[in-house]
Order: sequence, then C-alpha cells, then structure tokens
Amino acid sequence: MANRFFIRWLSLILILVAAPLNAEEIQRSITVTGTGVVNTAPDQATITVGIETQDRTARGAMSQNNLRMNEMMAVLNNAGIAGQDVQTTALTLNPVWDHRQSGKQPQIIGYAAANLVTIRARDLDKLGMVLDQVSAAGANRIHSIQFGLQDTSAAMEQARRTATTDAKARAVLYAAGLGATLGPVLQISESGHSPRPQMMGMARAESMAMDVPVAGGEVGITAQITVTFALAE
Repeated sequence: MANRFFIRWLSLILILVAAPLNAEEIQRSITVTGTGVVNTAPDQATITVGIETQDRTARGAMSQNNLRMNEMMAVLNNAGIAGQDVQTTALTLNPVWDHRQSGKQPQIIGYAAANLVTIRARDLDKLGMVLDQVSAAGANRIHSIQFGLQDTSAAMEQARRTATTDAKARAVLYAAGLGATLGPVLQISESGHSPRPQMMGMARAESMAMDVPVAGGEVGITAQITVTFALAE
C-alpha cells in the first residue's frame, strides 16, 4: 500500500515538472547584418619612400646610402615632419650580379644598398612639397601612399549609427515578408569595422616635378553589426 502511494506521488511530481517544459514554445527569431559606410576627406597620409645606391664595394654602397638618408632626414625635419612620424621599415645590402656572359658563372660586380622609411604627413597641403623635396634629397623609390584619418572616432560613430539603421530596416523587411512583426532585440554584436584607404602603387621618383600633384580623394570608414530580433505573430 505504501509503495503504491509513493509511486502515485512521484508520478504527480513528474507531471507537474514536465508540464511547463511541454508548454514552452521555442523562441522564434531573425538575425540580420547591417552595414554602414561613411566617406570623408583624409587629413593625413602615410608614405613609404626609399633610397637605393650602388657601388663596387659594399662599404661604398652603404656610405652613399647613409649620406643621402641623412640629407633626406634633414629635409623632413625642415618640412615640419616630427621624429615620431618617421620610421625605418627596411634596410638591405645585396650583391649585384652580372649574368650577361653566356656559359659562365655570374660574377659579383658591385653592391646595392637600400633603406626604406615610412613617413606620416599630417598636413596634406604640404604633401606635394615633401615628396618633391625628399626626391631632391636622393629618394628614388616611392612604394606607397596611403591616406587616412588622424581620428576616426566621429566617422566610426556615424558609420555605426548607419549600420544599426540598416540592420533594423532589413529585419523589418524580412519579418513583413514572413507575416511576422519584430519583437525585442535578443542579441547584438559588432562584426568588424575598418577604414578603406586609397592607395598609390610603387613608382620611381627620379623625375618628380616641383610640388608633386597628389589627390587624396576620400577615405571610407565601415562598420558592421549583427542583430538578433525576436519574432511575434
């Protein structure tokens, strides 16, 4: 008798516990990604320039390179480029081989020294002048010019607002197509953001004219968010 009573009591507890689980409905939701892009004029440029020199001896090649680099550093200082805005990015010394004699082993006929520096120019009005002056000081390579913003916070905030609006508009559109309406936001995350600078490819700089014309164009700041909304009937 006691065992029968215990079994009925245990079954009642299981029913009461399981009932809410069976009645609970799975939360319907929709996940969308919104993108915001803000294009704005750049206010700084990062330039990678270099000096390459050749001589019969390794010491001669390096000596000439050091002389020209010192002249270029002085030019940058006179142009108002701060020391923290100039950084050496590569320094190489390689043999120069003569492959012209067919059937014979290549011969070393000299050495080439190269020094690359990255320069951050914070005054774009002087950029053309700086390029011309470093060329006159001995720079014979321009590897890239990358335009950007010194402070991206304002543009990024605007891009994030645009991304949020875009995400909600997409969610409303998809929900309406499914015959549902949007509920509260369940989750939101930032998928990533990045500036999209304009680039200028590698070029020789021996024949640059006075005040090199440089077009900065626009820099695009991109923000992307992923949002999950609940769906209601």
